[in-house]
Amino acid sequence: MPSLPFSFDGIADRDGVVHVTRNVPVGPLRIKITKFELRTNAGCNNRIHDLRVLVNNDEIFNGEMHDCADLLINSNHAWRGTLRLYFTADRFTPGEQVAGHGAVEFHPALF
Repeated sequence: MPSLPFSFDGIADRDGVVHVTRNVPVGPLRIKITKFELRTNAGCNNRIHDLRVLVNNDEIFNGEMHDCADLLINSNHAWRGTLRLYFTADRFTPGEQVAGHGAVEFHPALF
């Protein structure tokens, strides 16, 4: 199945929260996000973050994620056109640089 890798970086706000938005054009396809990972500029730490993932304002994940651990997110939703992927994670040090990567895997969907 085709996939589109993506990366992101951000700086934690004064509350230790990182917000990232990406737009991905997919056409009439259903998506699944695979191998979502968070990293800090100081390497992996033994922390747990509350992660929230939305696609076009539909929440597809709300739960915990460990530093530098792969997380598989399956979505049963189907969208067409350009997807707005929004991620937010907390429990970082204010001002901390955060980087991550993942992939969006595409599945055909009928509309």
